[in-house]
Amino acid sequence: MPAGGIDTYSGNPNLAVPTTIGYKMGLDDVNGAACVNDPVNVPNPPQQPTAPCWNTMCAQLVSHDRGAPAGGFGITAGPTPTFAYWFAASGAIMAAAINPYAMVRVGAGNYQFTWAPGTFPLVSWPAASLVLIGGNHTYGIQAAYISNGVQVTTQQDGALTDLNFSVRLF
Repeated sequence: MPAGGIDTYSGNPNLAVPTTIGYKMGLDDVNGAACVNDPVNVPNPPQQPTAPCWNTMCAQLVSHDRGAPAGGFGITAGPTPTFAYWFAASGAIMAAAINPYAMVRVGAGNYQFTWAPGTFPLVSWPAASLVLIGGNHTYGIQAAYISNGVQVTTQQDGALTDLNFSVRLF
């Protein structure tokens, strides 16, 4: 179980070989959600949670963690794109306040973002969304993981076009 004040997105100093590589928590991080009530000092439910209640809360926390983004960012697109914002679930990254994402505009509507190996515990595909203000056009966005990063393409009327977007990493 991670030490107090250490989140699993920042690693686990309690392992036999401590790690600073982030991971998404599992039941092992909450003692298997296998707490049992003390038969001698039985908990008083109005004042303290019972073991079944605590186990349910731990399982819910693990379930929520599996569906929460490990990080993400918003991009103001264009020939010289900028980060509108960025975030990371890792307390270590947020405490450092240094954007972990490096951006390269490959061409109009084609962007690559990379980060240091082991920065994010990714378990599913990235989710990307366009940030648009109407218009009589067809729009599209694709995002896929690449080595230590994600590539995003945006289109308007079937052509690669610089459009503002956001990405959430899972």
